[in-house]
Amino acid sequence: MPTNPGVFCYLAYMPSGNPDRTLTSGYLRSLGCNRFNKLFWRVPTHRLEDIVSYRGLENVVVLKRSRNLVRQAFDCDGDIVELCSFVVIAYKSNTSSKKTRKIIQRALQRAPYFKLCPSVYAFPQLRKPKTLEYYGRIKHDDKKQRITTAGEFFDILNGLDCRVLTLPRMVVMNSSMCRILVERMKTTRRIQCRKLIQACRNIASSISLQSGYSSTKALKLKLSEVKYRYRAIRAVLTFFKKQMNINMSKELVRVSKAIGLCLQTLRQAEEMGVVASVKSAN
Repeated sequence: MPTNPGVFCYLAYMPSGNPDRTLTSGYLRSLGCNRFNKLFWRVPTHRLEDIVSYRGLENVVVLKRSRNLVRQAFDCDGDIVELCSFVVIAYKSNTSSKKTRKIIQRALQRAPYFKLCPSVYAFPQLRKPKTLEYYGRIKHDDKKQRITTAGEFFDILNGLDCRVLTLPRMVVMNSSMCRILVERMKTTRRIQCRKLIQACRNIASSISLQSGYSSTKALKLKLSEVKYRYRAIRAVLTFFKKQMNINMSKELVRVSKAIGLCLQTLRQAEEMGVVASVKSAN
């Protein structure tokens, strides 16, 4: 461990259950740590060994600043042993309005991030930043289909009058912490995919083949939202696959099939509605 008392790193943790955060915060402050929010701290590196062994800290990820951008590294089995450099963005919102939360959540839908803790996200920092803009772009000038970059997310938060902390060229301390972040990211994306599949099933179950065309309009709007969210997650997972060798193609295929079945059911309902209209007119 580094012993220079003037050197700092950053610690994020995700507690499980209901731990006493007051005790944890008091312990961290006693060791000279400074808090940005409840779960994200700047810590002296010479105190790091005492900090990470503390029982009140769980799922700890420690990051330190590097002089240069670091590339991802793999072992002989192809498993990640070191993640690339990150731009860490932490924020505090001055308002808890639903509109603000919705804007932030919508931006994160299109962002290739690793969640360090609530309101703190790590964005891969590439040597060619424009690579991020490529993934997910269907039309050259269609910004809605682009991935949200760290810079764009920063601008969105500033526009919402949030207090924002940006830390570039950050690297994860060790391989075990890298694995924590990767598994956390996969879990988040799997949950998102399952929600999209469930949304498709709900739409399909709401369709009555005896109803007319007009009754499917609201369901088509709901499906359009599902398709928007699918395109967003597809862009993000394509980035993770091609740039970071993290493959979640199976989840995308399941969502794509669910959307296809839902579309098929909608078309059948519309056709039945047209037939019923013609018969009633005759």
